[in-house]
Amino acid sequence: MAEALDILRHLWFRGPDGVVSAHFAVCRHPEAIAKTVKRLQKHVKTSLIKITIYSAIASGRVRTSRDAVPSDKELLKLCHGNTGSTSISGLS
Repeated sequence: MAEALDILRHLWFRGPDGVVSAHFAVCRHPEAIAKTVKRLQKHVKTSLIKITIYSAIASGRVRTSRDAVPSDKELLKLCHGNTGSTSISGLS
């Protein structure tokens, strides 16, 4: 849980509106998201970073352009124990 909050904090404060209140949604471009992932990769598993960020986008807390959201094929790679099966659903 602490790692997820730290990931969101890094994403939240990257950008021109970095000092907004926690109740507001922030807008982050794909470049800001990529920089956040790259910066945190040495400390946290990449899959956890991406799942946390994509969950924040899906919940509306972080808004972004359409090209920042990965395809279904990319999301399937984040599934726990994914062996290439297309019947797997959900992120874990």
